[in-house]
Amino acid sequence: TNRTATVFVNRQRQAKNPILNFLRSVSIQLVDDQVPDFVVGDTACAIFIQVKYHQLHPDYLRGRIAELRKNWRLRIVLCYVDTDQRAEPKKALLEINKLALVHDCTLLLAWSWAEAARYIESFKVYEHKGAGSIQEKVNEADYLAKLTDVLTCVRSVNKSDAGTLASNF
Repeated sequence: TNRTATVFVNRQRQAKNPILNFLRSVSIQLVDDQVPDFVVGDTACAIFIQVKYHQLHPDYLRGRIAELRKNWRLRIVLCYVDTDQRAEPKKALLEINKLALVHDCTLLLAWSWAEAARYIESFKVYEHKGAGSIQEKVNEADYLAKLTDVLTCVRSVNKSDAGTLASNF
Protein backbone atom coordinates (compact mmCIF):
# COMPACT_ATOMS: atom_id res chain seq x y z
CA THR A 1 0.00 0.00 0.00
CA ASN A 2 1.25 3.51 -0.82
CA ARG A 3 1.99 5.05 2.60
CA THR A 4 1.50 8.64 1.42
CA ALA A 5 -2.15 8.01 0.50
CA THR A 6 -3.07 5.63 3.32
CA VAL A 7 -4.87 6.41 6.55
CA PHE A 8 -4.02 3.87 9.24
CA VAL A 9 -7.05 2.90 11.30
CA ASN A 10 -7.15 1.29 14.74
CA ARG A 11 -8.81 -2.08 14.00
CA GLN A 12 -10.12 -2.77 17.53
CA ARG A 13 -11.84 0.59 17.97
CA GLN A 14 -12.75 1.80 14.48
CA ALA A 15 -13.16 -1.16 12.08
CA LYS A 16 -16.96 -0.73 12.07
CA ASN A 17 -16.96 3.08 12.10
CA PRO A 18 -19.30 4.40 9.35
CA ILE A 19 -16.68 7.05 8.49
CA LEU A 20 -14.69 4.36 6.68
CA ASN A 21 -17.51 3.99 4.13
CA PHE A 22 -17.11 7.65 3.14
CA LEU A 23 -13.32 7.75 2.68
CA ARG A 24 -12.85 8.09 -1.09
CA SER A 25 -9.59 9.89 -1.90
CA VAL A 26 -7.38 7.88 0.46
CA SER A 27 -6.98 4.21 1.13
CA ILE A 28 -7.35 2.72 4.59
CA GLN A 29 -5.33 0.09 6.35
CA LEU A 30 -6.59 -1.52 9.53
CA VAL A 31 -3.81 -1.79 12.11
CA ASP A 32 -3.75 -3.73 15.38
CA ASP A 33 -0.88 -2.03 17.21
CA GLN A 34 -1.56 1.71 17.15
CA VAL A 35 -2.89 3.97 19.88
CA PRO A 36 -4.73 6.64 17.82
CA ASP A 37 -7.97 5.83 16.05
CA PHE A 38 -6.66 7.36 12.80
CA VAL A 39 -3.09 8.13 11.77
CA VAL A 40 -3.30 10.80 9.07
CA GLY A 41 0.38 11.66 8.78
CA ASP A 42 3.85 11.03 10.17
CA THR A 43 3.17 13.46 13.02
CA ALA A 44 -0.64 13.75 12.94
CA CYS A 45 -3.34 11.56 14.40
CA ALA A 46 -7.00 11.66 15.38
CA ILE A 47 -9.13 10.27 18.15
CA PHE A 48 -12.79 9.79 17.33
CA ILE A 49 -15.66 10.45 19.74
CA GLN A 50 -19.42 10.71 19.37
CA VAL A 51 -21.36 13.11 21.58
CA LYS A 52 -23.78 10.37 22.70
CA TYR A 53 -20.87 8.10 23.60
CA HIS A 54 -19.24 10.90 25.59
CA GLN A 55 -22.49 11.43 27.49
CA LEU A 56 -22.55 7.73 28.43
CA HIS A 57 -18.80 7.44 29.14
CA PRO A 58 -17.50 10.88 30.20
CA ASP A 59 -14.01 9.63 31.16
CA TYR A 60 -13.32 7.80 27.88
CA LEU A 61 -11.94 10.76 25.94
CA ARG A 62 -9.62 11.88 28.74
CA GLY A 63 -8.12 8.39 28.89
CA ARG A 64 -7.72 8.17 25.12
CA ILE A 65 -5.95 11.53 24.96
CA ALA A 66 -3.66 10.48 27.81
CA GLU A 67 -2.70 7.33 25.87
CA LEU A 68 -1.40 9.51 23.03
CA ARG A 69 1.07 11.25 25.32
CA LYS A 70 3.07 13.89 23.42
CA ASN A 71 4.10 11.55 20.60
CA TRP A 72 2.18 13.52 17.96
CA ARG A 73 2.72 17.09 16.77
CA LEU A 74 -0.92 17.38 15.67
CA ARG A 75 -3.48 15.61 17.82
CA ILE A 76 -7.05 15.89 16.56
CA VAL A 77 -10.22 15.12 18.45
CA LEU A 78 -12.79 14.36 15.76
CA CYS A 79 -16.23 14.65 17.30
CA TYR A 80 -19.35 13.44 15.54
CA VAL A 81 -22.34 15.44 16.79
CA ASP A 82 -24.95 12.70 16.73
CA THR A 83 -27.59 14.28 18.91
CA ASP A 84 -30.58 16.27 17.79
CA GLN A 85 -31.39 19.74 19.12
CA ARG A 86 -33.81 18.36 21.73
CA ALA A 87 -31.05 16.33 23.37
CA GLU A 88 -29.12 19.49 24.34
CA PRO A 89 -25.58 18.41 23.45
CA LYS A 90 -24.27 21.75 24.74
CA LYS A 91 -22.89 20.42 28.05
CA ALA A 92 -21.19 17.45 26.40
CA LEU A 93 -19.70 19.66 23.66
CA LEU A 94 -18.35 22.05 26.28
CA GLU A 95 -16.72 19.13 28.12
CA ILE A 96 -15.20 17.77 24.88
CA ASN A 97 -13.96 21.24 23.92
CA LYS A 98 -12.37 21.74 27.34
CA LEU A 99 -10.63 18.35 27.20
CA ALA A 100 -9.24 19.11 23.74
CA LEU A 101 -8.08 22.57 24.76
CA VAL A 102 -6.46 21.53 28.04
CA HIS A 103 -4.63 18.63 26.38
CA ASP A 104 -3.38 20.64 23.36
CA CYS A 105 -5.59 18.92 20.81
CA THR A 106 -7.39 20.35 17.80
CA LEU A 107 -11.15 19.81 18.01
CA LEU A 108 -13.13 19.26 14.83
CA LEU A 109 -16.91 18.88 14.93
CA ALA A 110 -18.76 16.98 12.22
CA TRP A 111 -22.51 16.73 11.75
CA SER A 112 -22.41 13.89 9.22
CA TRP A 113 -20.29 10.83 8.54
CA ALA A 114 -19.31 12.25 5.15
CA GLU A 115 -18.12 15.50 6.75
CA ALA A 116 -16.02 13.58 9.29
CA ALA A 117 -14.49 11.53 6.47
CA ARG A 118 -13.65 14.73 4.52
CA TYR A 119 -11.73 16.04 7.54
CA ILE A 120 -9.64 12.87 7.72
CA GLU A 121 -9.02 12.91 3.96
CA SER A 122 -8.04 16.58 4.01
CA PHE A 123 -5.41 16.11 6.70
CA LYS A 124 -3.95 13.17 4.80
CA VAL A 125 -4.03 14.84 1.37
CA TYR A 126 -2.44 18.08 2.65
CA GLU A 127 0.06 16.31 4.91
CA HIS A 128 3.17 17.33 2.95
CA LYS A 129 1.89 20.58 1.49
CA GLY A 130 2.67 24.03 2.81
CA ALA A 131 0.18 26.70 3.77
CA GLY A 132 0.53 28.24 0.32
CA SER A 133 -1.38 25.33 -1.22
CA ILE A 134 -4.63 26.47 0.44
CA GLN A 135 -4.04 30.22 0.44
CA GLU A 136 -5.67 32.44 -2.15
CA LYS A 137 -3.36 33.14 -5.08
CA VAL A 138 -2.73 36.86 -5.58
CA ASN A 139 -1.11 38.24 -8.73
CA GLU A 140 2.11 39.88 -7.54
CA ALA A 141 1.79 42.66 -10.14
CA ASP A 142 -1.75 43.58 -9.06
CA TYR A 143 -1.31 46.21 -6.31
CA LEU A 144 -5.04 46.55 -5.59
CA ALA A 145 -5.46 42.80 -5.17
CA LYS A 146 -2.49 42.65 -2.78
CA LEU A 147 -3.79 45.61 -0.80
CA THR A 148 -7.26 44.07 -0.60
CA ASP A 149 -5.73 40.78 0.54
CA VAL A 150 -3.84 42.53 3.35
CA LEU A 151 -6.75 44.70 4.49
CA THR A 152 -9.26 41.84 4.58
CA CYS A 153 -7.05 40.05 7.09
CA VAL A 154 -8.63 42.42 9.61
CA ARG A 155 -11.77 40.63 10.72
CA SER A 156 -14.13 43.60 10.36
CA VAL A 157 -12.89 44.67 6.89
CA ASN A 158 -14.51 43.04 3.85
CA LYS A 159 -13.54 43.39 0.17
CA SER A 160 -15.97 46.25 -0.37
CA ASP A 161 -14.47 48.16 2.58
CA ALA A 162 -10.97 47.46 1.28
CA GLY A 163 -11.91 48.92 -2.13
CA THR A 164 -13.32 52.05 -0.46
CA LEU A 165 -10.19 52.48 1.65
CA ALA A 166 -7.93 52.02 -1.40
CA SER A 167 -9.81 54.62 -3.45
CA ASN A 168 -9.88 57.18 -0.62
CA PHE A 169 -6.30 56.78 0.58
